[in-house]
Amino acid sequence: MQKRQAFSLIELMVVIAIIAILAAIALPLYQDFTCKTKANEPLKALADIKGTFGGDMSGEDLDDPTNDWSSGTAIGNTLSVALPSAGRWDYSGVATTNDLVITISYAASRPACLQGFVFDYHINRTSNDGLRFRVPASSNSKYVRTTELTGGIK
Repeated sequence: MQKRQAFSLIELMVVIAIIAILAAIALPLYQDFTCKTKANEPLKALADIKGTFGGDMSGEDLDDPTNDWSSGTAIGNTLSVALPSAGRWDYSGVATTNDLVITISYAASRPACLQGFVFDYHINRTSNDGLRFRVPASSNSKYVRTTELTGGIK
């Protein structure tokens, strides 16, 4: 008679424990990666705004009363950029003589780490008639890489 080889209960429990430990490490990293990815969706469009001002808009257009900064669609039309929304993002803007502040807030329910997520994109007219673009550092800097949006046009 041949003896059958099999795994003992202890061996199976050790393997399950190892898998559980690896999952406990990997899940938070995956959730953080997902939050960073979703938080950076509007960044490309915001970076495209620099090109718009460098092209056919000037700093004088910031406080033009005909410009509509009230929603993502209006901001996109005014600046000729496509802002991603798909029910996830809300945009609003406020313009003064030397500044335009576009506020971006997360409107979807998932992922939970982005609930209440808001950041501002500032366009400032400088004293030498250039434009400065920036996202100020905030508590949301964990997810938004602010250095990619900082810069100016002269």
